[in-house]
Amino acid sequence: MVCEESSSQTAPSSELFKIASSSSSAESNFRELDDAFLQNQTRIWLGEVLQIRLDEQLIISELLADGELLFQVSKVVWKLLLSKHMELRHTKAYKIQPFASKNIARYRPYSNVDSFLKICKILGLTGVDLFSPSDVVERRNTRKVCMCIRSFSKKSRSMNINVPDFDIVTRMVAMPKDLVGCRRRSIELSHSILADSSCSYYLQKLARRKSRQVCP
Repeated sequence: MVCEESSSQTAPSSELFKIASSSSSAESNFRELDDAFLQNQTRIWLGEVLQIRLDEQLIISELLADGELLFQVSKVVWKLLLSKHMELRHTKAYKIQPFASKNIARYRPYSNVDSFLKICKILGLTGVDLFSPSDVVERRNTRKVCMCIRSFSKKSRSMNINVPDFDIVTRMVAMPKDLVGCRRRSIELSHSILADSSCSYYLQKLARRKSRQVCP
């Protein structure tokens, strides 16, 4: 009798464990998909704002690490912001200038990122939306950086600044012709290498077969 009660108490626990594991796996998969979406849209959005085609071979954390892209984006948006809101020219933010002079190379990435964060604050983004420079330069929290750029896009658009919508932007800047040619040659070369290796393998196999036939 005691054994039956024990088994009946264990079964629900096992089921609950399976449900919890399944839920955890689903959340993990969703997080991975969401991260992939954020990083992909960040790459496209930055490229469209700056009218350049970013290297697709590099992960987004590597593209952002030196702060240069964020610095250039902040300059573009600052100019657009001033053209729409002339009153900012009379504010303390404008007199201070959000773009610091270039510092020693060692600290330049932090200065670049700081310039972007200053524009974020001028737009009205709060601490919850922001990231720390180390999240970019030291690649501590790429997800938070991407989410901030998303908020940056939405806040800019709410202030009638003509930047792409982060969530729906698609790549419009064409890949440079020299880069297209380079990639085409790379693909053709890889195909040629594969063909040569296949041919070499076939000839070696044929030679071994003939040698076996000759041997008594």
